[in-house]
Amino acid sequence: VCFGSREIWTAGSRSTMAPKADAPKAGTEEDKAEAAKAAARAEIEAKVKAALEARNAAAAEGGEAKKVAAKKQTNDPARFGTHHGITCDGCEVGPIIGYRWRCSMCKNHDLCEDCHNTFLDGKLNHGLQRKNPVSQRLEDHEFTTVAEPGSFAAMKMAESGGAATAPKEKKVKPNEPCPCNSGKKFKKCCFKP
Repeated sequence: VCFGSREIWTAGSRSTMAPKADAPKAGTEEDKAEAAKAAARAEIEAKVKAALEARNAAAAEGGEAKKVAAKKQTNDPARFGTHHGITCDGCEVGPIIGYRWRCSMCKNHDLCEDCHNTFLDGKLNHGLQRKNPVSQRLEDHEFTTVAEPGSFAAMKMAESGGAATAPKEKKVKPNEPCPCNSGKKFKKCCFKP
């Protein structure tokens, strides 16, 4: 077999190979198709990158706005207390003690203060996803503080309007001297059961 002259010598026969002039023509059409695919792929990747950058910028701006709004809502001490029968959907703590954050966009989605702070930082905890399925997208949620009358018990600070509670007077025990200075034991003088 001799390949130098593009002839193939086999046992008793000689044949000439077809010239390779057609091969580059087919290759250029394939090359053009590959180049078009690569250009389309690069264009799509650029659009996706731009969209992700825009989304991240909007989330950063929206996150700051949400933090400011949340700060305003936590200044209301009347909603700070124990929320009996309410479980946090993020960490599964129940009852929620402190502020209860309820999503106004979802049917039933409550968070405690810690999980709400995590939400403001850009992550949504949801431990009860199997029992209470909600969207994992941050854009789909808007939380406000809630205090339902049937399940809410205000803290002492909230009941007094935010002022510190006054210390209680020391309780007089039955066998102590009576506070009226009669000289008798309290149980024999002014004690009323």
